[in-house]
Amino acid sequence: MRIVAKTLLSIFVFYQSMCIWLLPNALGFLGRYFETALVPYGNLISLNTPWNLFSPDPANTMYFSAVLHFNENHEPPVLETFFPPEKVQLVTDSSARRLLYAMRYLFMDPRRIDVLLAPWLCRSYPLATEVSIRQVINKIPTLDKVLISKDRSIADLRETDEGYAQMYSCANFETSHDPGASR
Repeated sequence: MRIVAKTLLSIFVFYQSMCIWLLPNALGFLGRYFETALVPYGNLISLNTPWNLFSPDPANTMYFSAVLHFNENHEPPVLETFFPPEKVQLVTDSSARRLLYAMRYLFMDPRRIDVLLAPWLCRSYPLATEVSIRQVINKIPTLDKVLISKDRSIADLRETDEGYAQMYSCANFETSHDPGASR
């Protein structure tokens, strides 16, 4: 009888420990996997208070792709540039990090592209007549997707979404951003 009591107590302690470790991160992979066994008990004893200890998805790589046209007919020469220039590379330089933060700031509201990025690109390339800007997001696959597709690499599972795309005439920005121009 004593061995049965010890076994039941051990099972209860193990189950309780699982609840304590997994319920605070109920949106994580293990929390979702054991959800049906742990959540009802956690709700019963008010232990199920998810805190989201870890981000459910890592940050996606975001950048702008800009195509500069140097004549109205959109014939070559055409130059494609990226903002930030590093695009998908790891950035350790603090100056380059500022560009990443500026890019995220621009991504939040497309009107900022009209006011900040397009005029800056036109001033940076004075011979350009038009610039076409589009947002690109390289989504990192979720852990679930990676585990299901074990035969494919993570690079193959990445999805690319293209968001806001707009064409701007550089002639619109020539006088409006000249410090000597009258308003």
